[in-house]
Amino acid sequence: MGDKLKSIMEANGMEFPTALDAEFQARFDKLSALSGAAFDSAYLHTMEEIHHIDGAAFKQESTGGSNPDLKSFAAETYRIVLRHLGELGATTH
Repeated sequence: MGDKLKSIMEANGMEFPTALDAEFQARFDKLSALSGAAFDSAYLHTMEEIHHIDGAAFKQESTGGSNPDLKSFAAETYRIVLRHLGELGATTH
């Protein structure tokens, strides 16, 4: 999905970020310091949180965005996020 988004953004004159923002870097660093059951638990919790955040953003873009390419990408990705949340056993918002 990252390559597809990068292609859409570049085709529309937008810059694709090449590094994690500070919030996601902190999440990555925290997970990197864990192992075993502590990692497993924190990883699943973090994935659920991120999927809820991303899902809300994709849903909003898919219905309210102005760029048709990004709206289509967001709608497709939102469906994937919902599937992942279901696989995590999470409830959707």
